[in-house]
Amino acid sequence: MNANVVDYSSETLRRVDLTFSCAKSESPAKVQDLMMQVMNANRNVLQSPAPFARLSGGTNEAMEFTVRAWCNNADYWDVYFDLTQTITEKLGEAGVNAPAIRIVSGK
Repeated sequence: MNANVVDYSSETLRRVDLTFSCAKSESPAKVQDLMMQVMNANRNVLQSPAPFARLSGGTNEAMEFTVRAWCNNADYWDVYFDLTQTITEKLGEAGVNAPAIRIVSGK
């Protein structure tokens, strides 16, 4: 009840945070480069503060990447959905594999 509430919609700039996964067999540098290409090509992604794409974790089957891009407040949702779609398409076009899916069958 005593916590501060931040109204991000009133800020001039906002940061879009996304997470993507790929197979552990992929090159982290290649995946990072593809993500950066997409962000640098998006006219609504600000270059200052600079966009960010880095390997941030993983599981036995996948590597997880964090993507961060700053934009003007009014462009937030366009950037969010555009990056989600365009990065996914770019990874697919480059042959980046999705994480393996384990199928567990019951008896």
